[in-house]
Amino acid sequence: MLLQESTLEKINNLAENCKEYERKPLKSHEFDGISFNNNDIIHGIKDFEIPSWKGIFEFTVPMNQILLISILLEKSLKSLCAEYSPNNNSKYYGGYDIKVRKKSQESTINSYIKYLEKNCEIENLTDATMEYLNQNLRIIRNSFVHGDWSTIAKCSSKIDINKVFISTSVVFKKIELKIINKNNLEQST
Repeated sequence: MLLQESTLEKINNLAENCKEYERKPLKSHEFDGISFNNNDIIHGIKDFEIPSWKGIFEFTVPMNQILLISILLEKSLKSLCAEYSPNNNSKYYGGYDIKVRKKSQESTINSYIKYLEKNCEIENLTDATMEYLNQNLRIIRNSFVHGDWSTIAKCSSKIDINKVFISTSVVFKKIELKIINKNNLEQST
């Protein structure tokens, strides 16, 4: 969210700077022997800087958010799989490392979710947004790293970042409620 907010703040600040320069459009400046006026600065801001920052805001920021939330999701699910594994005999959190096998062409996130559904008896952890992310995350991640913007644009146009945040929250909420209920049942018996 900080990436989003700071990028939007930069765009807004550039727009405010333009307004300041527009008050005295013919005011002259000189830098390293080059003369220019506020109209030149306005032109640079409106035609180059603001569009560049808007491109970052509309494309790079959401892609970073998707990648960061997927890293958080993957790491957290792996930790939960290890913690609630029937084979975990560790007395402290993080003391057991798990290797969850995944099927060919299956995402790591999906393999962790299936493991938790089976071993923690949690049903329907994913929704359509999470399924889409699971199916396309590898494509998005690899395309982002290699600068294949057209592939990313195609995949990302179908992703609503707000739904990704909501879906991720729902996954963790379902897991938490199931574990709490299971612990309460064990303590009451």
